[in-house]
Amino acid sequence: NNTKDDGHRIVAYRAMGKIKAPKAMQILLDGLKDKAAKIRTEALKGLSVLKDTSQLPTVRKMLSDPILDVVLTAIQTLLKLGDTRNVTLYIQALRRGPYPPKHEFVRTLGELGDKRAVPLLRKLADRYLRSWNRYQKKAKKLYRRGIRKLKRKRERNAKTEAALKERIKQQLKEDDAVNPMALCAFFEAIRAL
Repeated sequence: NNTKDDGHRIVAYRAMGKIKAPKAMQILLDGLKDKAAKIRTEALKGLSVLKDTSQLPTVRKMLSDPILDVVLTAIQTLLKLGDTRNVTLYIQALRRGPYPPKHEFVRTLGELGDKRAVPLLRKLADRYLRSWNRYQKKAKKLYRRGIRKLKRKRERNAKTEAALKERIKQQLKEDDAVNPMALCAFFEAIRAL
């Protein structure tokens, strides 16, 4: 907890979630007050693993956190602790949140078994499929353009094609449709409902 490296601290908080000891619980509770949102999120995940329902009031306080990911993780933690009062808040937060939502948040919608999530899941899945189609078109266009250049230069071979594909992958790495886990999560959640 004394290190300034967030990566090390995140790993430490993940480990605390697996240790069933009073000291681990206290460290996780202290993590909820950390300045870094990633640490607060990991502390909440650890509390959900420990399944200590006496911490429900403490976790509920995290619903007012300014970072949406922390709020969504707090709701996930509450749901895992058996508190289902915040399902509507969870659906609304995902609706207003950034697109595409993280796949673990989408999967939670399916785990809830609440039919109110179906319209949101369909909307998100439709939007993601449109993003995926645009991504494919961009990739194909860049690939055809690159192949034409290689042919003109008479440099087309397996090595240059592999390099071209890697350049295209790097060029499109920030695209919304890059994460295939998101698409799987949408359909898993819809099927669960």
